[in-house]
Amino acid sequence: MPRALLRAFLRRTVPPADLGQNIALMPQCVSEYAKATRLDGRLADYREITAATLIMRGKDRSVRRQAALTRLAETIPGAETVTFPELDHVAPEKEPGQVADVVLRFFGAHLQSGAETRS
Repeated sequence: MPRALLRAFLRRTVPPADLGQNIALMPQCVSEYAKATRLDGRLADYREITAATLIMRGKDRSVRRQAALTRLAETIPGAETVTFPELDHVAPEKEPGQVADVVLRFFGAHLQSGAETRS
């Protein structure tokens, strides 16, 4: 997307108080998307993941994205999926408590099971 169009889009969709931070994060977002795109079409590689994996998803009308997350969860061995039906992409900013509760429970359960394994 051309930079001028992106800025216009951001000005219309992001609250003014958050605009500067979002624009400052754009270089990292571009890098992140480039890395993710490099892995497109390599779903089978995710079968190699052995770490406990939490997939979080919010409300999303994109059937394609829903299907991709479902396939990812089915591919990663033992992956756990949590859906936040009322939250969207910016849930960690708008409802940090809900997201934190799930993340803390997930890590707490895996830390506890790891300690039992070592005993």
